Amino acid sequence: MKRFLLFFIPLFLLATCLGIGSQDLAYWMQDHVYDTWPLYYVTAFSIMSIALYLITILIVILFSRKKKGDTPAYIVLMLFIAGPVSLWSTFVTLMWWG
Repeated sequence: MKRFLLFFIPLFLLATCLGIGSQDLAYWMQDHVYDTWPLYYVTAFSIMSIALYLITILIVILFSRKKKGDTPAYIVLMLFIAGPVSLWSTFVTLMWWG
């Protein structure tokens, strides 16, 4: 179980932070890393957030094959958090693209 949480929690938190804070991160990246339109950064962060959620779902499925324990609880947690965050991230990206 500890090994599962070692993969699950950091990926889930990173995906959530990228999904919610993509606008602020895009402006920060424009000012401090490479001066390009923040539109591209917002798009990249949104895609990375959704991809990390999908990878996290895959990890939950792979580890649940070994143990039949708290799998429904983790899936419900992911649906309640990952769903709205992904929708918000997609909405923000679409608004930035105009």
